[in-house]
Amino acid sequence: MSKGWIVAGIFLLIAIAAIGAAIAVASRDIPLPDASDLAVERPEIAPEDNAYTYFLAAANARYWPDDPSVITDFLAGKPADLEALAEIVAKNEGALQSLVEGVRRRRCLTPEIADFNTRLPHLSPWLHLGKVSAAKIRRNRLAGRYADATETCIVLLRFGDRVQSDAEGLIHYLIGVALLDSGLEQARDLARDDAMPDEDRRRLAAALGEIGPFDAGLARAIKVEYRLAANTIDRIRDGTLKVKDLTTLGGTGGAPPRAAEWRLPRYAFQPNRTKRLMADLYRGAIADAPLCFAEMKRRDIETALGLRAGRWKRFLQPNSVGKILCAMLVPSLDSLLEKKCRIECDLAATRILLAAQSFRRSHGRLPDRLQELVPDFLPAVPADPFDGQEFRYSASAGAIYSVGKDLKDSGGSATLPAGGSGTDARRRRWESEDVVYELDIETAPR
Repeated sequence: MSKGWIVAGIFLLIAIAAIGAAIAVASRDIPLPDASDLAVERPEIAPEDNAYTYFLAAANARYWPDDPSVITDFLAGKPADLEALAEIVAKNEGALQSLVEGVRRRRCLTPEIADFNTRLPHLSPWLHLGKVSAAKIRRNRLAGRYADATETCIVLLRFGDRVQSDAEGLIHYLIGVALLDSGLEQARDLARDDAMPDEDRRRLAAALGEIGPFDAGLARAIKVEYRLAANTIDRIRDGTLKVKDLTTLGGTGGAPPRAAEWRLPRYAFQPNRTKRLMADLYRGAIADAPLCFAEMKRRDIETALGLRAGRWKRFLQPNSVGKILCAMLVPSLDSLLEKKCRIECDLAATRILLAAQSFRRSHGRLPDRLQELVPDFLPAVPADPFDGQEFRYSASAGAIYSVGKDLKDSGGSATLPAGGSGTDARRRRWESEDVVYELDIETAPR
């Protein structure tokens, strides 16, 4: 063998050894990351002092018809069978009374969720009771029973607020926000009703002042999500869950995940490094939660994880499978933060709308500017959760508005931009150039 071939062989062996050493180094996992700041506090609360006890009883007692269109049509302002509606409300009176008992308690601690497969059978009934409550509010308002409508509205608002503020995961948070959204819509219709008595207006205004904040509940929900995601990573590491079984997670039932037939190579999957990536993403969202939308450091998860690179580059980088798992398990944090800003916007608008209508009853006119509402009707003009400035007001258009997520003040325009596809009032509101809330019930879309 020639000397040249020997030298080449030596260099090849050195190169192989160097590559092997590099792979060995890149395959080393980091120590278990400190996630103590993401731990969730669960204080001890006696069952009789826990709102969940009564909300669960309400879920178990709720009646929901096979065809709920009578409720959805009525809430949408369409013709509906009022006798059938009255029967549905009557069959739910026991459940609604349990909600009344529940909202008298300040905390709603649900059982701890073990993993993403934990069944949560109470959530759908809670949404159903939110719709029944909203239908009852509207029915009583149209019949002139304002005291009953106001009381049911306050209960619905507090119900949603209790659920979101102690959210056991993001699904609970979103359910709480959905309940609040329904209650705030009915509160705005009550506020717009000229015949609503002043006493009921004051009661509703006081209740609205007690709702929120929404960042603490979101932060708690995110911490729960980290625990569930970290537990899932541990199960994949231990071989009790296969990556392909992740598609079955979410409480849909079925057979439990089977043990993995093979282990992921250490170069491709490093559990502790993956958990640190997830923790950093969740910490970023928690830091953003108290901020207005304009100040949030919104981030694309796949870009942050380096998953936008070419296919080979993506899969050849260390911990490639861990990064993909991270992208699968971490939800769209930007969407959650926007959802938080939306419910803050709805609440602020409802408080302003109620104050403006109370001003009109006292002065015979709408205010020329929102500062006229301070301090007799509002302690301060609420900030727009999207840009942090004061909420906008157009006296000529009879509307208050937020700039929305595009952060552009379009003068209170409810016009859908090109490509908008809003098919109902709620979707149109968030897709329009500005997020507009009309002051008069005649002009408010449904």
